[in-house]
Amino acid sequence: MGADIFGKIARHGTTSAFAKEALWNTRGMTAHPKDPKPAYEPSDDLKQAEQEMNDAWDAYERKRHAYRKVIAEELRASGLSQGKMAAHLPYTEETVRDIAREYGVAPKRKPTVKSIKD
Repeated sequence: MGADIFGKIARHGTTSAFAKEALWNTRGMTAHPKDPKPAYEPSDDLKQAEQEMNDAWDAYERKRHAYRKVIAEELRASGLSQGKMAAHLPYTEETVRDIAREYGVAPKRKPTVKSIKD
């Protein structure tokens, strides 16, 4: 970038259209980076693969929620604490606690820490 460009930028200000154009072009980039890209239409194979992925994700979510519901029901019916239930699951005790809260399963013992607001 020559000294003459710096002089022109100084006269026009660094936020002027000229300055932006000059700085952009000297970096070997196109003058208009936000020009619309050529039209592209995804192939039928890509659309089909995306649909299959979306269907698989939806199926996964349905099964995950069903699994969490069964865990909550089992927790309610078994009388086990959340920690003991977690030992039989691929989840941590905190995740089992979150599942219990989500499905309204009360903990087996009352909290030992009281709120300072009480």
